[in-house]
Order: sequence, then structure tokens, then C-alpha cells
Amino acid sequence: MMEGPPSVEDFQIAIICALPVEADAITGIFDHFWEDDGEAPILIKKALWDNNVYTTGKVGQHNVVLAHMADYGVSNSAGVAANLRHTFPAVRVAFIVGVCGAAPKKDPDEILRGDIIIGTRIVEYRLGRQKTHAFEPINPKGSEQNTELRAYLKKMQGIREKWKLQEGTVKYLTAKCLTPVQIKPNYPGTDNDHLFVPTHRHKHHKEVGCETCNKCLGDNDAPCEASEKMDSDDAASSAVTAKTRQAPRIHFGAIGSADSVMKSSVKRDELAAAHDLLGFEMEGAGAWDKIPCFIIKGVCDYSDSHKNKDWQPYAAATAAACFKAFLVPWREVASDLRRVVMPAGPDPKTMKLLQDLFVVDPSVTRAEIETEKGRLMSRTGSWIFEPLPRAIGYDNADPHDLPTAYSAFNKWWTDDQSQVLWIRGDPGKGKTMLAMSLIDELDRRLKIRQQQSSDTYSLAYFFCNYMDDKRSHATYAVRSLLWQVLCEFPGLALPLRQQYEKQRAEYMLTATSPALHALLKALNRSLGRREFHGYFIVDALDECSEESRDILLDYLEHLMASDHGYNIKWLITVRNDVRLWKGALTVNLDECTKQVDDAVHQYVSEQVHRLMLEKDYDTELRASVEKQLCEKASGTFLWVSLACKELAKSKFKRISITRILQDLPRGLIPLYKRLLDQMLDDEDNPDLVAYAIRILQTTLVAARPLTFKELAVAADLPENCNDEDIQDYISICGSFLNVRKATNDVTLVHQSVKDYLSPRRCSGPQDCELVKMSYQRPEICDCKGKRLKPEMYPRPEQYPYYPYCIDSFPVEDSRIHTTMTKRCLKYLVAKVFPRVFKRRTPDDTQRLYFATSDISEFPMANYAILFWAIHGRAASHDLREDLNNIIMSNGFLQKWLKVFKQLRGDEAAFGRDPPSDTTLHIGCYTGISQLVEVILEDDPDINIADVSGYTGLYYAAQGGHKMVAELLLSRKAAVDSKGAFGRTALGVAVENGHETIVRLLLGASADVNTMNEFRRTPLHIVIDTMNVTIAMLLVTKGQGWKLVQPI
Repeated sequence: MMEGPPSVEDFQIAIICALPVEADAITGIFDHFWEDDGEAPILIKKALWDNNVYTTGKVGQHNVVLAHMADYGVSNSAGVAANLRHTFPAVRVAFIVGVCGAAPKKDPDEILRGDIIIGTRIVEYRLGRQKTHAFEPINPKGSEQNTELRAYLKKMQGIREKWKLQEGTVKYLTAKCLTPVQIKPNYPGTDNDHLFVPTHRHKHHKEVGCETCNKCLGDNDAPCEASEKMDSDDAASSAVTAKTRQAPRIHFGAIGSADSVMKSSVKRDELAAAHDLLGFEMEGAGAWDKIPCFIIKGVCDYSDSHKNKDWQPYAAATAAACFKAFLVPWREVASDLRRVVMPAGPDPKTMKLLQDLFVVDPSVTRAEIETEKGRLMSRTGSWIFEPLPRAIGYDNADPHDLPTAYSAFNKWWTDDQSQVLWIRGDPGKGKTMLAMSLIDELDRRLKIRQQQSSDTYSLAYFFCNYMDDKRSHATYAVRSLLWQVLCEFPGLALPLRQQYEKQRAEYMLTATSPALHALLKALNRSLGRREFHGYFIVDALDECSEESRDILLDYLEHLMASDHGYNIKWLITVRNDVRLWKGALTVNLDECTKQVDDAVHQYVSEQVHRLMLEKDYDTELRASVEKQLCEKASGTFLWVSLACKELAKSKFKRISITRILQDLPRGLIPLYKRLLDQMLDDEDNPDLVAYAIRILQTTLVAARPLTFKELAVAADLPENCNDEDIQDYISICGSFLNVRKATNDVTLVHQSVKDYLSPRRCSGPQDCELVKMSYQRPEICDCKGKRLKPEMYPRPEQYPYYPYCIDSFPVEDSRIHTTMTKRCLKYLVAKVFPRVFKRRTPDDTQRLYFATSDISEFPMANYAILFWAIHGRAASHDLREDLNNIIMSNGFLQKWLKVFKQLRGDEAAFGRDPPSDTTLHIGCYTGISQLVEVILEDDPDINIADVSGYTGLYYAAQGGHKMVAELLLSRKAAVDSKGAFGRTALGVAVENGHETIVRLLLGASADVNTMNEFRRTPLHIVIDTMNVTIAMLLVTKGQGWKLVQPI
């Protein structure tokens, strides 16, 4: 048995493959598999935050790890590359090995199917700027590669080494596979290698008799769908048969990379000529940005519409053989990574701390954002961090128009006293893309500073998102920032670890106010060193819960006002409705109209260029589309994105595109109304529209993104519908929804969609989100709570065939929450619990147990168990009958609590669990006031204590459930009742930072001087949590108390 690698530090080479056929070819040249290592296989334990799937083994003398991509594409490869180093921190180089399309060249450098292209640089040809005469891709990748890789490529292009590489490729191509079940693919032969002239269309030709294809004459005409799926063209009159070649030839040169397949021979030749490209692929650009890379691709087609998969196995095999030969001269390095690179160092306690701190990997989050919204345009936001003469697009700027943006950023960057910079803007103004641009710029600057200084510099960032339960609380943001810094510098972890070991895990890790206060305190202790310089970027803080956001705001305001000596700077993006302190250093995007407009115009150029490639726009049509989009965009990236999605749905006809452009309204609100009109304007398919409405309403109130199978239950879709059916229903919702391919779940395309379809109450014209999104004057706001301007929504009389649409929009949240609660309860009672819970003996009716494995059989079970109570809290008052009929029978609450304890995570933690046999306490624990009312009708003893001595009021106070607490207090609940260790409702409300509950209890004359068994009063507790507001409430009520110094 071969000696196994002692640890993950021994893997310095990674391989990334997008397709199974590529991975099969790579594993075919493995010399050893660690997973199959005799009776004692080597199973590498992945890092907790790594979602990749790996195969490990040896190729020659090198330990290698193969990362299998879940899907192809630039953004997906970026996520895989970013994740890879979490588990394998010693990886020095990644090989992107697989298949590609060639850009045909004439003799003597002709490229044929089966040949290999090794990339010397990558051109991301869809990322760039549109100039008047041409589209210019930006930053061809190659020169940024480290010196070692560039030198190795030069070496392999030499006569001697290239000859050895060629011979090695042939040798390994014909060698026997290690795995018997894998068979070397045969060479398909020159008879199957045809190159068509660029103008030849892949379609049915006249002799076939296809009416649609017969009309397909111009570049903007589309062939029939059946012809798109043909493996070969039925007319090869314009094809040239390839020359016979004894062995695959190796070519070195530039490769084009993008998120879509190149199927246009005309565009292929244009791009190849403009950038000297040898081929086109879909993974290199993403991974290249994350890790040093070599790109080795086998040619399986000619990047045109005449594609088939016959050549893929052979092309993948030639690339794999070339990779093995390419690897022979490569030399690994010796390094002590256990001390320097490993996230947790050698200390298992620190590793445990980091594992517990982990929430999400922000680099993966960024890759997901770029998958959904498009990759970051080069030099986006340069007008903020560079003076105008250097910033892109401002060569002729008037000096009197210099914005305050650069001066504000420069002050934040250079002034030690300016520690917080805010970037504010309305929805869709590109704040997230701006944040990503600033992340890249700060990363570049800090690397330079680190080389010039003995101090320590670190950059960490976090993207908040109200639709993601792991990114919707400021606690998670602070946890992630700490995790990133301590992974890089584990030596800073000791103060945090000491605090963490002294406190309960849930005290610091749950999404609660005390946890946030504790983490901020720990951040100060761990990172508050003179030699440490931290730069934190938090995007979309407004999407965090209001309570946690306000705590972080108070902390930052105090940071600016105090002389603490910390070298930590924060850059935060928010919407305009977030209140900042007076004098806060701010870049307001509303005051940078020209800069934002120019950035939007650059974005329009890129999006129209993509449409031109996909839809074969001619130059005149492209110019017309770009001009009209720029005129109507009003400086809003989101509007452009949605408008381009509408254009992408057109059927290539000029008249169709022209009509769509004319109909597109200015502003988000009018555009949303148009999308809603389109969704409802289908009298031929009323059932489908009904499903679409349910899907949209369900997604609006869902506690987290729902998978297709969860959505089918939650939206009450037909039981026999499959994923394709659900995709059809979602497509009726237009551009309101986004399907995330990586996780196969559904989200709203933007938070502003929720603001439109289910608007929050506004306190006045200046705060009205609908007015801001529609670019109207503030004084015309007449929302008055939920009563909105009727012209913002479709009128029911427009759609008489949908009588149920009268109250559909705007969505009344409480009504949909009621529906969601009922569906969750029905699903649990009728389907899940009868299967999950089983009796130990036929006659033992009380002793129930459940099998967790059975829960996975029910797609909606996990969601329903974790979140039905959250929907119940927000439900309208017509839920009582269902609660009475379902919950009060068959011990539902006890069953639910039992399984909930096993399934819940931080996102669903309610606090201390009540015993499972006390119905009132479980009801108070859920926070559903209607449920508590139903329980009290049958069990009026409101002060009954559980086995720990706690009453229902204690559990209501613990969870911050105001309506339940008010109900209990109105029925004379004992406000000062003590449970285990002398704990009271007031004490637990203070501990958990529930200001509203503290006010309620103090109003009910709760005793602020009562002590628990540890002789601690509520004021002692609040000092630990650092909550100034609650402290002042207690001091005001206290007898003979005086606040000696600020908390």
C-alpha cells in the first residue's frame, strides 16, 4: 500500500473540471487514488465552510486534488477556486483541464479537433467597455500571473520541452487507464471532422422541407428549435473535411472566456481576429482571478452552431494526457504551512472557535452575486478612489464639477480619525457592484502597504441580504468579519477565545442583541492592537434586521466619538432611508449623478454587447438599443438589468425589439407595474397565472429562499408537477424572480421588488420608498400607511377573467403569512408527523420517538418545522380556528418541539427550550398570541410553572414576543415570578436585549432590584450586554441608583 499523505498541506496541485467527461478523462490518468487506498483509505476532511466535492490521488510523484464543478461557467469556477484553499491551503497552482471550441486558423498553424490549446493569457471578451467604433475587452489575464507560472509557460514553449510535451501527451493518451471500467476513447476520425464556412447556418435545408428553416435567411432570423438540437448538419456542401493527423498537436496562445457557449462562427472570427484568440471556453476567467492557473483544453468543436458531443471524450482525453505530460517537469516547494497558512494553526481550540464562528464564505457569496447580476465591470467606481483626471470616462471633466466622492474616500483612506465611510443610494443604483470594486481596490492597496511595512493589514467584507437567513442580521456580519481576519492571523484569536470559553455558545453565536454586543466587545479586544490595521466592508446593511442594524450604528458612532486607538476602518453601503449620525462621512450617490450615469452607460454597453452576441444584432440595431436604454435608465443599474432581460425574451425580430424598447417605461415602479401587467395579461391560461401569483406571494414572505420542491408545497401547486413545470410557472412571473442554479432555489431579483409588491408603511413623504423608486417629487406621496397610489398597480377590472386578483396586489403580508402557516401545519399534521413519529409499543400511547432520517423524505418538512411559528406570529386574526382544530389535538405542540430541537440551527433558535409537556409554555415560546389565547381558553391557570419554575411570561420575555407578553400581563400574570437560579422575566428580557419587553415589564411594576441566585440584578446583566438604552431605563426606575460613568 502506498504511503498516504500526512495531511492536506501535502496537496500543492489542484485540477478543476466542469463536465463529467472531463473528470473521467482526468481520473483516467491518475496513478493512485487515496480514497481507494486498500483497507485504510485516506479520506480528507473538508473545512466546514467548503462546499466543493473532491477526488484525491497521485499523478506521477505529485499529490493532486480534483475539484468537480456542479455547473459550468466563469462565476461557478470562481466559487470552486475560492473554496478550494479552505480545505487545501497549500495549493500553489490549479489546472483548468477540459474541452473547448477552437478558432480555426489557416496552415501551417491549423487547429483540428483533438488538438490541445494551452492558454498563455485569458481574454474575458464579454467584460469591457463599449466605445463608439468597437467593444473593447478590459484586462486580458496573463500578465497578472505570478512570475513562476509565466516562466514555466515560456519554458514549455521551447523546442526541446515542447517536443517532450508532445511525446508525453501521445504516451499518456495511449497508456492503459488505472481504473478498468474506464476505456480510452477512440479517435472519431477525419470523416467526422468538418469545418463549415462562417456564413453557413446550422438548420434544416430545403430538401428537408422545414418551413421555419426555409424562412431563416438573414442573420436575425431564427431556425426551428429541432434544428438547434441536431448533432450534425443535413447539408455539408459548404463543409471542408479535416486533414489526417497522426497525433494531436499542441498550440500555445490566448483563449477567450465567458459565461456562455460560443455558437456564432461570425462572432468567433471577429473576436479571434481582434484579440488573436485560439479558442473559447467557459471556466478559465473565473478561476484565474482566485488562484494561479494553467489552462489546458482539448478541441472538441469549432465554436460555431455545428456542435455535437461526439468529439468531447477524445478531446477531454487529449487534454488530460497533455496535463500529465505538462506536470512532469513541475517542481513542488517545501513550506511550513501548518504555522503560517492553516486557518486555525496548530491549536485545536482555535480551530473549534473558527468552526463555530463561521457563517458563510464571503468570496463564495460574491461569486453567487456575480452569477446572478453579472461579473464586475473593470474600473467600476474608479471615480470614487481616483481623482477625476485619472478616473475612467472623465478626461474632459470640468474641474468645477469635482465630486465630493473622491475627497470623502481619500479622507477615510488617509485620515486616522476618519474610521467610517458611508455610501448611500436608492434601490438599484449599483451599491453592491461599487462595494465589490472597492474590495478589489483596497485589496490591491493593502498588498502594497503590507510589503512596505512591518505592521499587519487585513481586509474583510460581508454582503447582507434580507432574503438569506445567514446574511440578514448584523451578528452574522461581525462573526464573518472576525472569522476572515482570524483565519488569516490566528494569533489574534486568544482574547476572543478566552471570552468565548467563559460564555455559553448561544450567547455569542445566535442572532440576538446580546450576542452582537458580545462580538463587538470581542472584536475590540482581539483586533484593537496598534500594529493591526483592519479594513471592513459591509454591503447593504439596511437589509439586516432593524434592531441589529441600530446596535451596529450605535457602536460605529461611539467608535468615531472616542479616542480608543484602534486601527479599524469601516466602509458601509446603505439605502437612503437609514438614519446616520450628524456629520457622518458620506458619499451620496444622488449627488454623483454624472458619475453614476456614466457607470450605468458603461453597464448598458456591456449588456447590449452580450445581447448582440446572443441575438445577432447588427451594428445599427445595437446602437439603437444602447441609445434608448441609456436615455431611459435614469442612473439605475437594476432598471437596465430588468430591461435587458425583457429584450432577451424577444424572438430576434427587429420590430419586436423596437416595440419592447418603446413600451419600456422610465423608473422602477412603472417598470414593475408593466411586468405585473404582463404576468396577468394571459386570459388563455388562468390556471397558470393563478400558480404564478401564488409563487410570487409565497416568495415574498418566505423566511428563506425556497427550493423547487418546497415551493411546490408552500404555493399549493399541483401535486404531480415536476421541476420543469415549476420552472414554467416561475417564468410567468417574469423578471421578478431569480432562480439560483447552484442551489436550485428561488429568490426575488431585488429587495425593491418586495418594497413594491408588499410595501412597508412610510412615516412621511421623505421616507416613502415607492416615491423614491418612481422618481417622483416627495410632496406627492399619499401612501398613508398601506393605502397606496392605485395607478402603481394593475386594476382588477382590467382582468375580469381573474376575479381572485382583486386583492392580490399590493400584497397584504399578514394574509399570506396566514396562508403559509395553514399550509405548513397541514403538511406536518397530515404527512410528516404520522410517518416521522413512531410508537415504541402498540399499547404505549405516550412514549413517542421520531426518526430524523424520515424527515428527508418530505421536501417541505425542514422548512415547515423551523419556520411555521415565524409565519404564525405575522398572521392575521383568522388563524384561531385552525390553531384550535389542529394544534390542540394529538399533542401537536409536543411533537413539534421534540423534532424542532433536533433540526434547528442558529437561524431558528428561539432561546431556552421549555419542557415538552407544558402546552402553555410551548405556546408562549412560539410567540403566537392567537395560539396562547386558544390555550388559555382550556387552561386558564396563567401562572402555572414548568419543572424549571418558569412561567409563560418568562418564555414570552425571552423571545421578545410583545403581543404574547401584553396578553399575559392583561390577564394578571405574575411579573416577578422566579424560576431556576432566581431568573425572572425582566432579567431574561434584559439579557436578550428586548427593549420593548423591558418597557412593558417596567410599566407593569417589575422589580428592578430583584437578584438572582448569583446576586446579580438586571443592571448587572445589562452592563455585560453594553445596551445603553436599556441601562438608562433601569437606572430611571431604580431606587437610589446613579450611573457613575457611561456604559
